[in-house]
Parts: sequence; structure tokens; C-alpha cells
Amino acid sequence: CLMATAEAVGVRRVLATGVLLAADLLHARMPKLINWAKKDRQATALSRFFSRELFSFNLQDYRDGLRATRTYLMMRERAVDRVRYLPRIMRSLLAPTDREQQVLPLPKPLRGLHVVVRPFRLAVKYLGRMGTRRSSGK
Repeated sequence: CLMATAEAVGVRRVLATGVLLAADLLHARMPKLINWAKKDRQATALSRFFSRELFSFNLQDYRDGLRATRTYLMMRERAVDRVRYLPRIMRSLLAPTDREQQVLPLPKPLRGLHVVVRPFRLAVKYLGRMGTRRSSGK
């Protein structure tokens, strides 16, 4: 059975989210699968999130990779799968992007220093957003 296989390999939430999106966006009729998928609250929340985001995609939100990483982690129901993703998270956090060069222009021989700059830039960026949300009452 599809659902048992998804459970066994650790992609239950991925499948459940996909099923709920198919039902919501494509009006797919799969009553047994839909009922099974609705039991996963996180999958239900993720399908609502993806439905809202689908037509309002903003590349800037995903440029640093943190939002995509957070979304991926929410899709994984097993802790072991989240832990396996840690090396990618670290690369995402530490790998300099063009933005670091814009913030702190360095000559080519010194661009390796952007590995040090990036975590601080991201901290300022995301902590600033949190402060803005709190002050606006969100």
C-alpha cells in the first residue's frame, strides 16, 4: 500500500502534503488518501502554506536558503532525516552568496573572509525582521 510504504521510508508527511495539495488545487478525488493525509496536522498546515505561496513566490525570500531549509525540515517527520540534513544546513548558512560581496566588497584573494561575514549578516537580517514583526504586532 502506498501509505504504508511512505511511512516505512519516512516520507509520510511529504506524501500527505502532496495529496492535500492535489485535493485543494486540482480537486483530486482520493477520499481514502485525503482522510489519511488530514490526520497529519503538520501536513495540513504545510499544504495551506504551499497553497498560499504557490502564486506569490518571491525569489528574494529564498535567496539565502534559510526559508527553503526551514520548509524542508518541516516536511520531514523523522528526527533522523532532519539530522541527516544538518550538513546541508551548515553549508547553506556558511556558503557566501553575491550578497556578501555587495555588503562587504573584498578583492578576490580576500573573499574567503565572507564565510565569517555571512552568519553575522544573516543574524542582523533575521533578527531585524523579528523586531519589525514584534513592533508591528504580528
